[in-house]
Amino acid sequence: DGSNQRSLDAMIHLLANNIIFDLTGQGTRLTEKQLTAYPVTIGLIATAATGIAATVTHFSYKNHYDKYKEVSALGEFDSHYDKANHYRNARNILLGATGVFALTTFILFVSDQSPSNEVIAYHSIEKSTWALNPCYSKNIIGLNLTFRF
Repeated sequence: DGSNQRSLDAMIHLLANNIIFDLTGQGTRLTEKQLTAYPVTIGLIATAATGIAATVTHFSYKNHYDKYKEVSALGEFDSHYDKANHYRNARNILLGATGVFALTTFILFVSDQSPSNEVIAYHSIEKSTWALNPCYSKNIIGLNLTFRF
């Protein structure tokens, strides 16, 4: 839609690519360019990181909870119970954060796929069969008539 600099840059790139293709035949004609408006990759990394951290804290919780159940000395109960409780709380917070990051990343991904993030090149099926272009050099000024067969 050209409403911002990001779209304008993509339009310029698309137009330049297609002009080069039309003039030289090099490369391929591009019909559209999908823009990414949101940091989906960062969301995926954050989701994975908090998911891994939640998994690690879950196993730490399980380890300390098992030690708490196995302990027979009266003075050691509190230590293992408190550590297990801290890891359980941390795990639950990390699981919540993982869910929030996953949902946010999904919403950003769906938003990135919207038609407003596309730059589309208009391409006429019919090509012009002739062109009239001005030409000039140091001593010559004229018109160039080109026919395409």
